Amino acid sequence: RCDIQPTATLNADGSHRHQETPLYQLKGGHFVNGEKAFLNTDAYRFTVNSRGAFLTTDIPKLFDVSNAVPATSGQYQIFADSFENRLRNDGIYTNFKEAKISRLDAYKNAVLSKPLTTYFEVLRSLSGKRMRQADYGTTVAFINTRRTINCYSKYSQMENRVRRRKVPENALCGLDRQDMRFELQAKDKPTVRRLYGFQTVADVQKDYGRINETYRKQIKDTVLNVSAEFMIIFINFNNPNT
Repeated sequence: RCDIQPTATLNADGSHRHQETPLYQLKGGHFVNGEKAFLNTDAYRFTVNSRGAFLTTDIPKLFDVSNAVPATSGQYQIFADSFENRLRNDGIYTNFKEAKISRLDAYKNAVLSKPLTTYFEVLRSLSGKRMRQADYGTTVAFINTRRTINCYSKYSQMENRVRRRKVPENALCGLDRQDMRFELQAKDKPTVRRLYGFQTVADVQKDYGRINETYRKQIKDTVLNVSAEFMIIFINFNNPNT
């Protein structure tokens, strides 16, 4: 079911020459060649190229129309136990639980009492440790090559997508106009392993609670490293229900 993009290179005269690169093997033993193979569904994006096979999915969206709230431990267990069968039904045969994690995004939403502009001004005054700051209006980001922390209005983001008809109107369900999302992105395998101790899908299944612990520490230590008084006013990251 995958779409195949052929490999094209230029000859000296400027004409195209197709170079066959083995991508994956069919059940009958035949190899499929090309630059990449890909399959995009409502649940995931799957790509095979010369560097390997890569799958991207948004786990909360597998259980709801939007990712308004993070996936629970129970939802992750269902995801890890059932997703291999979903892939097989689409013709992709792999040991999913042994898949290496090359990116992991974690987030929490805080419902704040004051106008969000107040908090954005405070965020703009902060400096992330060994990270540069980027300001996109309704998003303040702290970035380096291996990690990004995004602080933004999830409601504004989804409202804009509804307006552009990118998502249905019910995608705003569960969101509050006073929500601010704090999102931590670990952007490669070494960073996922260093921050969380995870290498595979199965590792996360064994210790899902570590995501929450690591996330809170990273957000507080990297960006919100301010006075205790300000932390109480801004957001209570020590509340286990947050």
